[in-house]
Amino acid sequence: MILLVRAAPQLPRTVMAFEAAGLAVVPLAISTVTVTPPVLDSMTPTLVVTSANAAGPWVKGRRVIAVGEGTAAACTDQGAEVVYHGERGAEGLLPYLATLPPQPLLHLRGQQVAAAWYGRAAALGHRIEHHVVYTTTYAEELPAAVTAALRGGGLGHVVLFSAGGTRHLQHLLQQATITPTQTAVAFSPQVATAATAFPKVVVAAKPSLHAAITTLKNELAR
Repeated sequence: MILLVRAAPQLPRTVMAFEAAGLAVVPLAISTVTVTPPVLDSMTPTLVVTSANAAGPWVKGRRVIAVGEGTAAACTDQGAEVVYHGERGAEGLLPYLATLPPQPLLHLRGQQVAAAWYGRAAALGHRIEHHVVYTTTYAEELPAAVTAALRGGGLGHVVLFSAGGTRHLQHLLQQATITPTQTAVAFSPQVATAATAFPKVVVAAKPSLHAAITTLKNELAR
């Protein structure tokens, strides 16, 4: 069995993808998301979207630079024109931004998003504005079914999708006095860096559901 750890809005789609690939999963909604729709007008510049949580009806008809394949798909589903999507977090967008003429960019983000890339984007001549579109509330404790599965040894792998969610999962494990023994599959290098409590961490080839599933299957075949 595989523990899938993801924010509640993306969890059903993720479970469906893994089950369609023949994988037995235990879902864990590590957080809930509260969305505050932004007010955009005709003067709004190109959007930078670094989470599917920030992809809502407000991106329809907008030019979007997306952080990864999954976020790009979420934006496209909402009617956005995705002009580029990266594969290695927000920092991975910088080579593309270096090809653009200096311009304003509006980053739609959550309240806890690290924005270390702003300075490097500014050094390329871009003016980065930002708007907090969603806030994240983390689970206060592990569900009883997840705790039982972890203690019973029935979970051999954990799939981690965000750095913040990974850090909070580790906090909940420590709170429940559970020492992780599972191999963790990380959605990106940033997520892998946060997964300090797991004995083994492997990183998906790129931040997409397909890549995460492929990486997991490769691990299961070992």
